[in-house]
Amino acid sequence: MKKTPKIEVCSYCSGFDVNELKNKVKAKIGCIGKCSKKNPELNGKVYGFLNGEFTVCDTKEEFFEKIDKLDSFVSDSNKSSLVDAFLEHLEKWHDEHEKLRELCLACQLTEELKWGQPCYMLNDKNIVIIGGFKN
Repeated sequence: MKKTPKIEVCSYCSGFDVNELKNKVKAKIGCIGKCSKKNPELNGKVYGFLNGEFTVCDTKEEFFEKIDKLDSFVSDSNKSSLVDAFLEHLEKWHDEHEKLRELCLACQLTEELKWGQPCYMLNDKNIVIIGGFKN
């Protein structure tokens, strides 16, 4: 199986028309947990996760140049960089989310961010979604 670069961008927040990536590379398009509304320093920037690393550029051309230079991505973990970013900015229930994450990953579940929440899957089927309540 050929390994390809791992590219994750948000169609709403990443700062450019992500459909332009479809002709260039395979990219996961969806919530990346870095909304420009919550991170005003990202306004006017172009950004996304490139091989699991959050990357911010001033222009689309600069971002695409970084994509061109990416090596293949091989992950040795079921962890998601999107969930890392989600937890990084989580204020309420942070410790509880981390503990539940550890339990899910210990069960060999694969982690993704779905519907803006950490989701744990087995054989591409949703098993657990973690979310916090008000109190």
